[in-house]
Amino acid sequence: MSKPKKDQFLNNYNITEGEFSRTNLKWAELLKIYDDHLKNYRIQVNISNYIFETLSELENVHSIRKRIKDPEHLMEKIIRKSLSKPESEISLENYTEKITDLIGVRVLHLYKDDWLEIHNKILSTWSTVEKPTANIRRGDNEEVYLENGCEIKEHQYGYRSVHYLIEFPYTKDSKMIVEIQVRTLFEEAWSEIDHKIRYPYDIDNPILAGYLVVFNSLAGSADQMGSFIKILKQELDLRNQQIEEKDMIIRELKEEINKSKLDKQDKERINKSLNKIFIDNFDTTKITKALSQSIISMNSLNINSDLFKLSTEVANAFKKLNNININPATIENNKNTKNEIAITSEKKEGEEEN
Repeated sequence: MSKPKKDQFLNNYNITEGEFSRTNLKWAELLKIYDDHLKNYRIQVNISNYIFETLSELENVHSIRKRIKDPEHLMEKIIRKSLSKPESEISLENYTEKITDLIGVRVLHLYKDDWLEIHNKILSTWSTVEKPTANIRRGDNEEVYLENGCEIKEHQYGYRSVHYLIEFPYTKDSKMIVEIQVRTLFEEAWSEIDHKIRYPYDIDNPILAGYLVVFNSLAGSADQMGSFIKILKQELDLRNQQIEEKDMIIRELKEEINKSKLDKQDKERINKSLNKIFIDNFDTTKITKALSQSIISMNSLNINSDLFKLSTEVANAFKKLNNININPATIENNKNTKNEIAITSEKKEGEEEN
């Protein structure tokens, strides 16, 4: 890989000679950093591969991306950081500490609550340079991040992601800093588009910024809807399981009745009781709360769509279910009923024998 020429490099990255002069950086020093970074490339690849393999084992990880910072992009970042923060004084001796994303790993997950498993794995496996930073948008739920030891950073453009700076020792006396980013697929999609549109020359474009804010809100609403669908699926699966258990108990009870020597009147009384068996473990409150959050987000965007109307109708239906007062004594009572039938049957048989 040939070293970049100064004039061509500054032109390619839209940096003026005046801006470069204000950094007080020496071109020769930047080229030394360029060479040193290339020299460590194989070590960095091995580190990123190890982190990739470690986190890939987690059930809630959807996919992982990893990269080693391009040497020219490193030079550009040093220049821009020196412009924005002149006190940083980046040099060959300290650039691996000042630039913390030389190795980058991005972990993606499907649902918002999948984050916690990944968070715990990172903190239990590696030492961190600082507390994890949860980048959020104004109005996002901060509680879950604060409870798990994160610093909150309200991002001006609505960027959402949890960032970790971990220390990775690769020799007895040497270690590298790795940046791990954890976010949902929807957050990743918005971030990628936002980065390609804005960076590095349209960061303050007001027209693009307005549309990207709306896009960010839609991505957040999509995450909430995904979480709602996940909760709904779990509750429906639980409901189906309980119905199957109830039906099995009813079948067993009917078999006991058919085998017994109960008179017709007793059999009719018991069958009538069986028809009243129902289950009250369908957590409609949880579903209604999750769905309501999604509706609020869509309503704030003035979305007048079939999805919004359908979501509202479903929420209202669940609210009606919440108002129904149902006896919580379910399967256990059914089992007791079965035992009662068996005892009654035995007593009848004993009476006939006498």
